[in-house]
Amino acid sequence: MAQMNRAVRKSFANHELVTLAVFLCGSYAKTVDLEDVAMEVNKLAPGRFTWRKDADQINIKNVDAFLWDAKKVKNGGLVVNPERDHWTLNETGGVFAREKIGQLAGADVARKTLSAKDTRGRRRTRCDVTLEPFARNLTILQIA
Repeated sequence: MAQMNRAVRKSFANHELVTLAVFLCGSYAKTVDLEDVAMEVNKLAPGRFTWRKDADQINIKNVDAFLWDAKKVKNGGLVVNPERDHWTLNETGGVFAREKIGQLAGADVARKTLSAKDTRGRRRTRCDVTLEPFARNLTILQIA
C-alpha cells in the first residue's frame, strides 16, 4: 500500500511547495521574509513560480498568493503571517514539512508556466471535441 501511495504522489500542490520553502528558510526559529520564500521555492521548483514572458524572474505575487492559500483552513492551515510579508510555520505546518521534505527528492515539481495562448488552445481543443456531435447535427439541419 505504501508503494502505491508513493507512486501516485509525484508532485506537490503550490501551497505545499511554498510551505516547504518556508520550512527550508528556517522558519522554525524565526519569521521568514516573502522574498526569501520566493527565492527558496524557485530553487525547489525551477520555473514553476516565474513569469511567462520573462522566465528568469520570480512572480512574487504568485508566491504570496500560494502562501495565503497555505494559511487557509481547507488547505491545512500550515503557515501564519505575524507581520506584513513575513511568514512562519505553525505546529501543523512544521509536522507537515518534516513528513514531506523527504518526498521532495523524487518528485517532479518543476513546471513550465503556460502562456495565455497555450491555455486558450487547450480549452478550444477540448470544446471542439466535446461539441463535435452537435456541430454535425447542426450542419445536417442547415442543409435540409
